[in-house]
Amino acid sequence: MASNVLKLSELMISRADIGTFPALLAALSERAVAGDHALLEIDLKPDYPETPRNWEMLVENAFTFAGR
Repeated sequence: MASNVLKLSELMISRADIGTFPALLAALSERAVAGDHALLEIDLKPDYPETPRNWEMLVENAFTFAGR
């Protein structure tokens, strides 16, 4: 049975091409639009030089409001 939860760490590991915070947000939006996950688990802080202080809100918004 497949899980409907996407872990942020799993996305970052599986997508080695993600090298910036904006690229991470784009990848999250793509996964959300694909519809294969209903929930996002934020299990680590992205370690990119340009990760902003409000990164959690931006990550949640990218996943929750993708395609809107």
